[in-house]
Amino acid sequence: GVIAWRREALGDASPTSIRVSQEPRFAYDLAFFNDELFVAGGVDGLIRLSLSPSPRVIGSSRQFPFATTVKSQGGFVWVGDISRRTIARVTP
Repeated sequence: GVIAWRREALGDASPTSIRVSQEPRFAYDLAFFNDELFVAGGVDGLIRLSLSPSPRVIGSSRQFPFATTVKSQGGFVWVGDISRRTIARVTP
């Protein structure tokens, strides 16, 4: 799953964490794109999270049967699907 901390709390001795509701069961890889976080969630596909004002799921795609890698580059999000042995470009 995904647990987030507020940036200003990271200097604290014991920062308060926020568990993302409706999160994927697994988080194999993470990539930031602008102000959003993309999570390769394995069998849960690709999950799109907004981090402000508080972390929440804003979208998901199950077109990837087993998403294990995600990368943000060149204005796109790239997703690796191990079950198909493919890499796909996603336009956020």
